[in-house]
Formats: sequence, structure tokens, C-alpha cells
Amino acid sequence: MDHPEVLERLEGRLIERGGLAGLLSDADPEAVALREHLVGCLACRAEFDALRTTGALLANAAPDDLALPPEMRDRVLRAVRETGVRRRPAPVAVTSPRPWFGWRVGAALVAGTAVVVL
Repeated sequence: MDHPEVLERLEGRLIERGGLAGLLSDADPEAVALREHLVGCLACRAEFDALRTTGALLANAAPDDLALPPEMRDRVLRAVRETGVRRRPAPVAVTSPRPWFGWRVGAALVAGTAVVVL
């Protein structure tokens, strides 16, 4: 694996379930190849360590409970009713009908060309 590919895979692993910690114990061939590259490449190893630290900081910074206050739903629905905006149906694209003779003209031209050539 080259450097750009390793960095891309590390970033992908960061957002996957198990994260970068899973990379250290995963037995699939991609994880093994990544670990082998990290052993021999100081630049990619430094990026791995930085991503792992960043991931841990973000995980600890996120609140455990993101529930909205119970009255929030009622407030939003009331505000929508008060605006008086109604749903409008999505516009439908109008297509012009194809002429019925379109393919027949093409077939006649091909047949005429074949007659002239023969």
C-alpha cells in the first residue's frame, strides 16, 4: 500500500464501527496490510496516532444525551401552523411526445442507403 491509500483507509476506519482500535486486532487482509505499513512508515504511524487521539477526544467531547426538551416538538409544530405555509405538490416535468414516425424515417434512410450501396 502507498501513503495516500493508507491515509485514506485510516480515515475510513476512523468513522467505522470499532474505529482505529479495531484495526489493531482485526484479522482481515486489509487490516494486516495497514498494520504492516504502519510498522515500517513513521509518517503514516504519526498520522495513525494523531487520528486515534482526535477520535478519542471527539468521543469524549460528545454529550451522552442529545434529547430535545419535551416541549420542543409542540413549539415547532405551532410555529409551522402559525406561518400558514401549505405544502405544494412538486412540479411535474412535461415531456413532449415523440413523433410516431421518428423511428420509421430512420429505418427508411438505412434501407435506402443499403439499396444505393448494393
